[in-house]
Amino acid sequence: MSDRANYEKITEVTESRKGDPLFIFNVTMQNHGGYGHEDFEPTVWPAEYEGAPLAEQYLTLMRESDQALEYLIEYYKDAEDPTMIVLFGDHRPGLENGFYEYLLGKPIAELSIQEYADLYTTPFLVWTNYETPFEESEGMSAQYLSTCVLERANLKLSGYNYLLDRMSREALAVHFLGYKDGEGLWHPWDGEEPPVFAETRIMQYNNMFDLENRIDGFFAVD
Repeated sequence: MSDRANYEKITEVTESRKGDPLFIFNVTMQNHGGYGHEDFEPTVWPAEYEGAPLAEQYLTLMRESDQALEYLIEYYKDAEDPTMIVLFGDHRPGLENGFYEYLLGKPIAELSIQEYADLYTTPFLVWTNYETPFEESEGMSAQYLSTCVLERANLKLSGYNYLLDRMSREALAVHFLGYKDGEGLWHPWDGEEPPVFAETRIMQYNNMFDLENRIDGFFAVD
């Protein structure tokens, strides 16, 4: 299932709707992996690194994904309805450790907490077919992306979004190794945490598991 076929389905749904506002949460499969199928013929290769079939397949498919994204943006660029496209990845590709070490210039075992966390960084894009100011993010955890998107779309925030926004000021990135504070410094989980972490855990539990006592109005807007 290619990204292009996936996006063609999105445009089909757009054209068949009845005029009501449309929200689509779409998950692509082309670049999820695993990679390295024996019958796959790559068309992109690392320039100075050989013997990385996983990386070759990933890079080849990424070029196809890039072309598919161009198709999607070109389709909505001239659409009459205001349209926002949010594109993000949720994890790094599973490539050869040797290829990663070649890129990093050192063994993975010797990486610092910040260098190791950087391995899990994925790009995101917020594009609109109407005039919006250009911004470049300094990096944030995916849990904050919904708040960022709602703000750029001039939509109301829920109480939970406001809580996440407050948390982002204390921890711009949250990782299983630790968190990065507002000044860009990494802290392991065995140290003292900002109080907002405990508040967030309580509300996450209330949202996901405490169904009898769930505070519905905190997680939605009127």
